[in-house]
Amino acid sequence: ILDTGGRGQVVNIVPTLLEQLEAYRDGTVTDPVVETLRLPAAELGRNERHTLVEWAFHVAPRQLERYPRLRELAARRGRARRRERLESRFGPGDLRDLQVLTILAHAGSQAWVDPRLEPLYRKGHQFSAEDHRLASLWLDAQPGELIELWRRLAGQDGVEIATSPFAHPIMPLLVDTAVVTTSWAPQPAPVVPEFRHPEDARWQLDAALDFMRARGFEPRGCWPPEGSVSAEAVALYGEAGIRWLVT
Repeated sequence: ILDTGGRGQVVNIVPTLLEQLEAYRDGTVTDPVVETLRLPAAELGRNERHTLVEWAFHVAPRQLERYPRLRELAARRGRARRRERLESRFGPGDLRDLQVLTILAHAGSQAWVDPRLEPLYRKGHQFSAEDHRLASLWLDAQPGELIELWRRLAGQDGVEIATSPFAHPIMPLLVDTAVVTTSWAPQPAPVVPEFRHPEDARWQLDAALDFMRARGFEPRGCWPPEGSVSAEAVALYGEAGIRWLVT
């Protein structure tokens, strides 16, 4: 968007996602998986090594195909399901490769586009402690860099920042679960618990708009969570001053 002038572009930011990114940026949360990626391999304790090996392979087959060394390590993990055997199958060099490759795999195209990662992407295996340090620095910087990118986009002519109700709730169901009956018509609707709290739905929307405005964004449009709308929910958006919805 930054390269094309951005005219006609909409970027939707969910408030709870932005809230989480701020927490990661500010260091007010601790993520045990991220910590296992950041710590030098030689400093990983047994529980941390186990966490790393358990979580690092939550990747798509396409990612494994792109990184042969990661695929090799994944096969090794598959042969060592029991915890005590995991300990003996991954040495410090294996764990360091696993840390760096996990970061690269989740970086997507940034792995070969970002000049901080591209040399690591080309290297592919046998990463040094310095390689790991550089990958960790990149990882640490991402929440803040993404927030700053959004701010730059918001100031660009033709780019509009949209948002969603604060905690991404299904608004029509918050308003009244009886909407299920009309939604399924003429088919019989499933039985659902009675729940009617339009005031909560309105709070979710007001909280989202207040949160975004406090950070310098002025949303005029919303992306309803899961694209869910009802006549009553649309009325709430309109009362809050929202001018358009995507569904």
